[in-house]
Amino acid sequence: WLRNQSYTPASATQALQGDWVRPVGSEPVPGLLMVHGGGWSRRSRDDMTASAERFAKAGFGVFNISHRFAPAFTYPSQLIDLQQATQWMRNHAAELGLDASWIAGYGYSSGGHLVALQGLLSADSPHYQADARLQALVLGGAPTDLRRFRGGTLVPQFLGTTIDRGFARYVEASPVTHLSADDPPTFVYHGGLDALV
Repeated sequence: WLRNQSYTPASATQALQGDWVRPVGSEPVPGLLMVHGGGWSRRSRDDMTASAERFAKAGFGVFNISHRFAPAFTYPSQLIDLQQATQWMRNHAAELGLDASWIAGYGYSSGGHLVALQGLLSADSPHYQADARLQALVLGGAPTDLRRFRGGTLVPQFLGTTIDRGFARYVEASPVTHLSADDPPTFVYHGGLDALV
């Protein structure tokens, strides 16, 4: 374990950390960026610690991260956080024993949304970062079309606007609007007790 590892650049508005864990051994391992849920506004990476350990035992190097929260920080802040975490993984691949050419993303609920958005962005998107590209996605209970959430508080505070005032922002932040032929392999799962998403 490498706990509380800062991954944001010195110029970041908020310093963020993650916990790195990998299997024992010297061979480079595939990477996994792990992102917790919480409506983009709460919870913590501690929710994913057990999952990080399971994936490490299965042969992955896992970076279980924290990100900035809404409403203090709105989209695309959280997307940028994930991209910076992925870039940190690639920049430190040699010392981490990581195969920098293969990093997947795994997120649950709002974390799944963020991983999907990062993974599905195409090169023509204004937020696309080539060095933050993901090679596979695992999305649990992820809201993928924010246009379907016309009420409530979570999505408006994440996007900083309502759908009536900022429809284009809802479109841009919805992973389904970025689907293309070059998207990475994606596994989507959902629980029957999740009545919100």
